[in-house]
Amino acid sequence: PPALAAGMATLDELERPGTFDRLLITSQRVAAGIERILTTEQMAVQVPRVGTVFSILFANRSVRNYRDTLAADDERRRALDLALLERGIFVKPGKPFYLSTAHDERAVRETLVAFEEAVPDIT
Repeated sequence: PPALAAGMATLDELERPGTFDRLLITSQRVAAGIERILTTEQMAVQVPRVGTVFSILFANRSVRNYRDTLAADDERRRALDLALLERGIFVKPGKPFYLSTAHDERAVRETLVAFEEAVPDIT
């Protein structure tokens, strides 16, 4: 089946020397940049990350479990997601962020600029 072939091709790509490490570094840079932008604006935000996956939760305290995520400001997150979509950054509203090996330096810069521009829409 095509889905299985695509999954196997993805695993083959990620097993190439340095590929996953670069993806991990890129994901960490984007997540840290987003966290810096939002905290500089004095927003109560948490950017939990595991490997190459991260999320944005507008919450006053550290998120340790699912129950903690329920206290996050979903309306603010919706506003952020809409502002990003309007700026050409594809997000799945309310869902975690996943980067790929296609995210190069230019994509990282464009993403962080879009986050900076989106701040007025969510404050």
